Amino acid sequence: MVSYYSENKDWAKDLALFMTNEENLAHYFDVAGELPPNTEVLNNLDDPTYAAFAEQIEYGVPMPSTPQMAQVWAPMNDALQFLAEGEEVESVLDEAVEQIQMNIEMGAGN
Repeated sequence: MVSYYSENKDWAKDLALFMTNEENLAHYFDVAGELPPNTEVLNNLDDPTYAAFAEQIEYGVPMPSTPQMAQVWAPMNDALQFLAEGEEVESVLDEAVEQIQMNIEMGAGN
């Protein structure tokens, strides 16, 4: 992102393009181990673990930026803890969904 008020928009754009080209993103991945936001680089990952994460991006859905999202975190954190302790997946997630929906309906935290 470049500020509307920037006096050097062209330079900022050039820097962003340089930092996000395939060569530099591949280097950044090698150094930092973070998945690059470039499909060409993602598709050329040799590490099977990172390649599996990259493959899952295809199934992702952007998280909405709404006040209701604040009602998701606590129930999902609890659900993850219960799942880590070996509880049954479907019932734990069903309960988390119920809690999230109830929180949203009650307007908690809005």
